[in-house]
Amino acid sequence: MKISIHHDKLSALLPTGPLVDAETLAGGFSAELLENRSFERGKTGWEGYPAGADVSLAVKTDRPLFSETPRYLALTAGEGTGAVNRAFGGFSVKRKEELRLSLWLRSYDYKGKVLCGIKGEELFTFKKFKVRADGRWHRYAFRLKPKEDAAGVSFVFVLLSSGMVHLDCLSMVSANAVLGAFRRDMASLLKELSPAAIRFPDEGKSARAYPWKESLGEPGRRPSPVAESGVGFYEYFRLAEYAAALPLPVLAARESEEELVQDALDIKEFAAGERDTVWGGLRAELGHPAPFNLRYIGVPASLPADKFRAVEKTLSAEGLSLVPVEGDAAPQGEGFSDVLEETARAFEEGSFRPVPLFSEGKGGLVHFDADTAVPTARYHVRKLCNQYAGDFALMADGELPVSVSERDGFTYVKTVNLSDEEVTAEAEADFPLGELNRIILMTEDAPVPYDVAPAAPTSAKLPPRSFALLIFRK
Repeated sequence: MKISIHHDKLSALLPTGPLVDAETLAGGFSAELLENRSFERGKTGWEGYPAGADVSLAVKTDRPLFSETPRYLALTAGEGTGAVNRAFGGFSVKRKEELRLSLWLRSYDYKGKVLCGIKGEELFTFKKFKVRADGRWHRYAFRLKPKEDAAGVSFVFVLLSSGMVHLDCLSMVSANAVLGAFRRDMASLLKELSPAAIRFPDEGKSARAYPWKESLGEPGRRPSPVAESGVGFYEYFRLAEYAAALPLPVLAARESEEELVQDALDIKEFAAGERDTVWGGLRAELGHPAPFNLRYIGVPASLPADKFRAVEKTLSAEGLSLVPVEGDAAPQGEGFSDVLEETARAFEEGSFRPVPLFSEGKGGLVHFDADTAVPTARYHVRKLCNQYAGDFALMADGELPVSVSERDGFTYVKTVNLSDEEVTAEAEADFPLGELNRIILMTEDAPVPYDVAPAAPTSAKLPPRSFALLIFRK
């Protein structure tokens, strides 16, 4: 089957590849292991410990640690009792993999010791410390290093004498977390995907419910839902930088055009402003004096067309492009045939439709639980399409769904065989194409990419129901 490539219809892409609208970051990506760590959701995730003990857990708001997150826990317990955090049903720890624990505690008259630790069937990793009883909030921080692998464990906080203390803003994160905020296994898969852009906030949090200015600064001062994960716009900017992707912050659709423009200009100042500016100075204070590479700002696709055009015109003068952002749509079907048909449609439309990157169960490019993150066939296809996006898109047609791009003397032909028969793909071009240098295949029986040595200079045999990447070198 012929694939005809036309060099005279060359179209320039972004230097970093096509703008992917954008891989989203669903729940669980945060490295935070504790649930409802600031008690802004009441006592959710917290229970008395041990089960049946005479323990009082009361959520209060008088004299809070931070006014932005006013709720805290008043724990009244007897000797050897306290509170347990089930941590989203239990988390996993690895032997000698360090955990960083911190918490804020206030005591008026309790002068005894407390114990913080990790409990499976029994308590096996913990720290003891003496409380300062001066009626003020104090931050305590420790490092825990489990002596064994364990799954489904919980965090416990125990008074070693009878009394009452106040707790707030607890945190427990693995020392190997990427940027101190994201699960390493999931962040690595994101980076390997080579997305051209990362959109934030993540799936399930609308820009209106996740105002970017309130997501900055000290984690304890960030209102819910940011307080739960500790991940705000600053962390997402850094994540895009970590993944060598462009950041695509999505702003709320403000009531007026002027408000939306000002919001966009403020986030530009946060991303790239000098130290002597308000928002650029805050970025430097947070630990990133160098600017972020902000080129695009997203707004909901529902923004009225006249307002979009007006804002777009203003931002264009500031060197920014405005991007309408649709909500995510879960892919239809999880089978390999579904992935092939989705890929063929993407080649026809010119881009993939946005789907969640991570999901617990079906629907995302990566399936994850508390212990693992497993890339799907859909992930591998997207990864190959991103990694071999090239610097230029070439127009192509023929009997197979196809997407062609070019970079530094290499031509990348991505195609799909939707039939139940083996076919021979024969590439031809109106310019010197060179010879077939490498073939990467994926099939239903082998849904992970594998290499095949080329047997002909411009053609390759494609197995039934397969995805293929043909790399030509001039």
